[in-house]
Amino acid sequence: MLNLQLKQNLTREIKILWKISHSAKQTQQQYIMRLHESIDTLDKIYLVIEYLEGKSLAKFLVSENLPNHKLPEDEALMVLKELMLALSLLSSE
Repeated sequence: MLNLQLKQNLTREIKILWKISHSAKQTQQQYIMRLHESIDTLDKIYLVIEYLEGKSLAKFLVSENLPNHKLPEDEALMVLKELMLALSLLSSE
């Protein structure tokens, strides 16, 4: 069984993901992962999310292809733009 604090944190995160997913769908933003469904059982919470191909940002940053494990400025700006878009969707409703 999930402890109460963990369950509260997961519930809050699910609400945030729903809000971002719903807002992204309405504005047709294609770079934000969408949450399709959440399933709560006695001992687990399952999230049904959109499949995203590729690596996580953390894995990408430690890959051998990047000098000093840093993104080139243009790629860093693209990631920052996507993060700012997600934050703006959270604050717009």
